[in-house]
Amino acid sequence: MTFTTSNSSGIFSDDFSACEINNRWTWANPLNDSERAVTGRHLEITVPGGATAHTLYTEGISVPRLMQPSNDDDFTIEVKFDSVVADTGAAQGIVIEQDNDTFLRLEFHKRPGVIRAFVVGIRDGAIGAGTTAGRDVAGEPVSLYMRVVRAGDKWQQFYSLDGVEWTLNKEFNFDMTVKRVGVYAGNSKFGDNPIPTHTVLVDYFFNTAAPITPEDSRYAVNVDIEGSGNVTRNPNRGYYCGQEVTLTATPSDGWIFLGWAGDASGTDPVRTLTVTADMNVTAQFSNDGFKLVVPLILR
Repeated sequence: MTFTTSNSSGIFSDDFSACEINNRWTWANPLNDSERAVTGRHLEITVPGGATAHTLYTEGISVPRLMQPSNDDDFTIEVKFDSVVADTGAAQGIVIEQDNDTFLRLEFHKRPGVIRAFVVGIRDGAIGAGTTAGRDVAGEPVSLYMRVVRAGDKWQQFYSLDGVEWTLNKEFNFDMTVKRVGVYAGNSKFGDNPIPTHTVLVDYFFNTAAPITPEDSRYAVNVDIEGSGNVTRNPNRGYYCGQEVTLTATPSDGWIFLGWAGDASGTDPVRTLTVTADMNVTAQFSNDGFKLVVPLILR
């Protein structure tokens, strides 16, 4: 429902609106200390604070990350982060890998008093010439957007605060064989600041050649009627993963409510469901053998 694939790069788009992470993603957790989840609106990656940093640099990749395969072709990917890097040392971004020793690190990170857009290329454990650049992000962002464009060995990193106006951070050349792309959470010690815990909220990861429209699609609760009556939904809308909807069955005159079938069960005419996918419910009404009972009054 939420995945599309371009014909060239093989990179698929995801708005993380499902209740589970699709198996086309691969979870990498090198230090075995981080967590990831989907909430129906975001991918969450949490990296713990404390004594151990989680980084991507000349010593390799130790960040927790969610990765997908990519063909070694041209592409443009765009990611929206609904988390701002609030604590000094926190980081979130895109990683493009050939392997653990050759990769591109493209991120937002926090330094004292400022958020920075940053890029560096690592080849065989060494910094690639002309690949490093950092730029302070002005303003007080609510969301952070990043766009990465590849055309052969030429790369561009852009960032935005609204997904409309884009700023180029760096254009550079970097020769690599792309095998995987994805998103990560990181942290490190900066000055006297402790290594912070950081939770990244990824709203979407798009291959711009095949984006998801509309983004953040919702699940439907479809109700069929057997017999005569009606069912109301509260609230009456599309639903994100984990949201609840209350169904109320009301029989027509001369009918009774028998029960629910499909993705609901029971005979209570009021039924609350937790939505985890598109759901199909049947409300069953009957007038077979229904009799109006009139109390007998003895005189």
